[in-house]
Amino acid sequence: MILGNEATLEHLAEPLLLEAEEKKVVPPPQLVKPIPPKNAPLRIQFEAAMANCAGLKNEGTKKYEAGDYKGALRSYQAALATIPPGLMEELCFSQNRGMMTALGDMQKRCKINCTLAKIGMKMYYEAIQEATEIIEGMDDSDAKAYQYRAWAEKARGKTDQALIDLKTVRAGTMR
Repeated sequence: MILGNEATLEHLAEPLLLEAEEKKVVPPPQLVKPIPPKNAPLRIQFEAAMANCAGLKNEGTKKYEAGDYKGALRSYQAALATIPPGLMEELCFSQNRGMMTALGDMQKRCKINCTLAKIGMKMYYEAIQEATEIIEGMDDSDAKAYQYRAWAEKARGKTDQALIDLKTVRAGTMR
């Protein structure tokens, strides 16, 4: 794996707060492609973001499957951090729907995986918030977001709300 310019990775090494009392700095992730400069062509920025995001998402999935939910969450959050600020907007303005859709889908998958990792860590309230952000802000038809929110709601004792989400999934009536 290629590690990009250390200066361009500074924002990836900022503390990721998993719990209010924890303030552990996460080291910069191993990237598949170096982060291109901000003035690089959109295709180059997109390809680097997709490769790095996918690599870190896959790393997170391996950690999740091994029961390392905290490590998985860190990998998913790092994957999201590899998407340069403003790239989605630039893709939207360039009217490149294919790249915009692919990057948006990758971003959503990482956020859904963050939700699942938070459930594994018993961070139910945060998982509910994350799933709700996905439903309300990204994709109100994502069955996994409703399902994971229902799991977290049930774990918090909110059985009635969990049933509403599960019925929504079963009926296929997501907004």
